[in-house]
Amino acid sequence: MDVVRTQVRIPKEIIDWLKLEAKQDNRSMNAKLVQILEQGKEYQLKGRQAKEVEVNKEALKQYPLRLSETLKIRVDDLAHSNRRSTNAELVVLIEDGIKYRKMQETGHVR
Repeated sequence: MDVVRTQVRIPKEIIDWLKLEAKQDNRSMNAKLVQILEQGKEYQLKGRQAKEVEVNKEALKQYPLRLSETLKIRVDDLAHSNRRSTNAELVVLIEDGIKYRKMQETGHVR
């Protein structure tokens, strides 16, 4: 495994917690952080695989969509800040829009 040295900004309360966790496991902070990240990666990959199975069950259809460049940039920015793909962000926005319209129809939102 290649190792890369990097710097990250982490809130103090997280660092304090990491120090305690590392000490309890008789590990360095670096080793503990790598362990936590590896566990998180594994958990996330398993979650994605489970979602992919669900998505495959729904047999999603592709839908060509034309967006203005300005709107595409806004969606891309939202997707990036929400850590989603552009496609996933569009699905969320459409689903939220449908929910909002239903709430308007029932008088829950003006």
